[in-house]
Amino acid sequence: MSTPCWQHRSALCIGPLLDSPWLPAMPAPSSKPLPKLDRQWRRIMRRLLADLISLLQRIALVQIVPKAVDDTWVDAEAVCRLAVALGPEDVQLLYQIALLGRPRSPAVAEPRGGFEMVLLRMLCFVR
Repeated sequence: MSTPCWQHRSALCIGPLLDSPWLPAMPAPSSKPLPKLDRQWRRIMRRLLADLISLLQRIALVQIVPKAVDDTWVDAEAVCRLAVALGPEDVQLLYQIALLGRPRSPAVAEPRGGFEMVLLRMLCFVR
């Protein structure tokens, strides 16, 4: 019997990220978001996804070419640990989910909701 995906939330530590004080507060779902706040959130979510995509790319690189670790990477140690902890197939799947989750249009009603769905997809597929 497999563990439900919601129990893996702590694996990626997304809770503190989404509750960070530097992220602007979103209006209640029933209220209409202010255009400026909506643009700010979209920019933040794009940046977070870009950073996640970059991290996954470096993890995949280190899995295939371990000597490719660059000492200038601030997170080199974490990248190496994740390269060992995650399977190559999982890294590729997470990378694809992150790429497909990038906001390319205003189709997502709320940017934070779209970002959370990307992370939830990742948690449901990687065990």
